[in-house]
Amino acid sequence: VDRTMGYKPSFSSEPTTNRAFADDLTLLSDRLDKMKRLVGQMEEFLAWTRTMRAKPSKCVALGMKVVDNTYRSFDPEIIIANEKVAYLGDTPIKFLGHWIYVNLGQDETRELITTQLSGQLEKVDM
Repeated sequence: VDRTMGYKPSFSSEPTTNRAFADDLTLLSDRLDKMKRLVGQMEEFLAWTRTMRAKPSKCVALGMKVVDNTYRSFDPEIIIANEKVAYLGDTPIKFLGHWIYVNLGQDETRELITTQLSGQLEKVDM
């Protein structure tokens, strides 16, 4: 994979095109045209294996762009295995045990943990 198709986070000196753990794969790119090429390369690899296949129903897509100096999400309309991948929208997803929100903030995660902890502590106090 051509590393120039990847995304370079501010904390990294090198761009990355993916993050993988077990059978989960996250593709990253700084441009939509590059993302679509990455998806194509992933599909070619899966076809080459003859045994692995994508499961579009388990995939989500999220595009981000800057509008008025603020990141805004949009549906990148990614197609995998001839199926449109669901747009993440405002729905959080759990990734490696951590909730990810479109705004990439942690306020919602903090609130969720606080609520769950309070509920558990109430059970102990009974």
